[in-house]
Amino acid sequence: MTTSLHDKLSLLTLFRLIVALVFLGAAFLFGFKGDLRSVSVVGRELIYGGVCILLLLCVVAAFLLDRWLNDERRLVLLAYTHFVGDALFATTVILLTGGTDSIFTFFYSLAIINASIILYRQGALFTASFNSICLGAVGAGQMDLLGADFRSLLATGPLFGGATGVPSDIGGVLPGLIVNTLAFFGIAMLASFLAEQMRAADTLAREHKRGFDALANLHESIVSNIESGLLTVDGALTVTYVNHTVTRLLGRSREELVGSHVRDVFPEIAPVLENPDKAGTAHSETTTHVAQGRRWFLRWSISPLRDDVGKRVGTILLFFDLTRTREMEEEVKRSEQMAALGRMAANIAHEIRNPLASMSGSIQLLSDSLQVSGAEKKLMDIVVRETEHLNRWITEFLDFARPRQPHPEPIDVAELAHEVLQILQHDEQASTATLEILASGDSVTVGDRARFRQIIWNLVLNAIQASGPTAEILVYVDGTPPDQLVVKVQDNGPGIDPEVLARIFEPFFTTKPGGTGLGLAAVHRNVSEQGGTISVHRREPGPGTVFVITFQRRRPPADGAELGL
Repeated sequence: MTTSLHDKLSLLTLFRLIVALVFLGAAFLFGFKGDLRSVSVVGRELIYGGVCILLLLCVVAAFLLDRWLNDERRLVLLAYTHFVGDALFATTVILLTGGTDSIFTFFYSLAIINASIILYRQGALFTASFNSICLGAVGAGQMDLLGADFRSLLATGPLFGGATGVPSDIGGVLPGLIVNTLAFFGIAMLASFLAEQMRAADTLAREHKRGFDALANLHESIVSNIESGLLTVDGALTVTYVNHTVTRLLGRSREELVGSHVRDVFPEIAPVLENPDKAGTAHSETTTHVAQGRRWFLRWSISPLRDDVGKRVGTILLFFDLTRTREMEEEVKRSEQMAALGRMAANIAHEIRNPLASMSGSIQLLSDSLQVSGAEKKLMDIVVRETEHLNRWITEFLDFARPRQPHPEPIDVAELAHEVLQILQHDEQASTATLEILASGDSVTVGDRARFRQIIWNLVLNAIQASGPTAEILVYVDGTPPDQLVVKVQDNGPGIDPEVLARIFEPFFTTKPGGTGLGLAAVHRNVSEQGGTISVHRREPGPGTVFVITFQRRRPPADGAELGL
């Protein structure tokens, strides 16, 4: 209520200021014309003094309104001061314009209406009573009951025209007083009744608005925070609404998206909406979308958007993020491939390694027994060497394909990464590359040192090969999360095509000439065996790729406790 009363008093002060300025201008105008010469000195002082007091009251009221903004008791007191000031100003005007017969008695009615709007019935009845007293005093002055000086204000007749005299007998004054008094209280009751009705309607409207606002906020909160993406488009396929999931997936603000064509937001779904056979019915679609360097699998539910009379005004697009499900399916597929690879590796071990050992041994026996030399000796040495090379390759392949027994121990991953970068600095492939490591927090965990080393080695080496001679590689080890350890390997290469992105961890899949396709597959397997997850996305901003590995931190146990993964 305090804010409402403050606003009403502010408007009343502004209205009174305008009235005071109008009367001040009128007083000067009539003064120049000479119409005030017949008015007594006291009358002229009342004219100018009353207007000046009214202006002063406006200034003081404006000052007090700012200071008493939240003080309801003082604001009510200020309101009553306004009512009294209005009555006294109206009385001054009436004294100088014909007394009880003045045409300006409606000023009293205006004051009552103002009071009813501000303080309702209480203010209206108070103002009606005070106005009746003031008008009664004017009537008493007309009948010489308040002295000759008071009577002199009325003796010269109305200031603004009309009769040349004012009634001075009780028969001429009393009827006007009674009629005006009854009118004052009638106006007070009627105006206060209407003001009370307006207040009740305003209160009801405010309650309804609060209810609507709460419902709208609830609706907005539900729609904005559901995990599914929601957007609406109009008939021209212009986006009219997006929820938080859409902005999070695209990495763009709502202001950027609303007003855009759907082709600029989700180009994969635009042809479906532009197809008249599909656009008019509810159906589902599945698409892939690349955003923020990642490929997203989206399942769409498309249905018409209609207004309250059933007319179609657009389309509702609801999508579900199937990316994690697809990734899990690919994980299962890779696991099945690895299992099949393990079985094939066992067969290779039996079918190739044993004959290779027999061949190597036979060649060595022949070389010793025949005592060959020269070119024959050289050829036999080549056979032995290549046989050993093939045996090592098969051994590495078996190490990749079949599970190995882990050897857990405390590892400082940041220190291990630093050692890997130092060794790679002397590698021919990294001679012109810039290698940098950043670390924060505690980077100690429990794991298999050889596997952690292979993970970092393969990722950094892969990044160097992808970036070329001007490679800039950053390894960031983040140990600030209390229960996680995050390793990021970032390069400045050309990035990975979305089509390639889905297959980079598949065994034997490679885009490099002469590559085996086992490097990243081995990284993925080692990360999984260490209980971690790996993801890859485009570097933002700028070109390049970022591999992000997240390990669940394992704290070194107390002395004497057994290590385990």
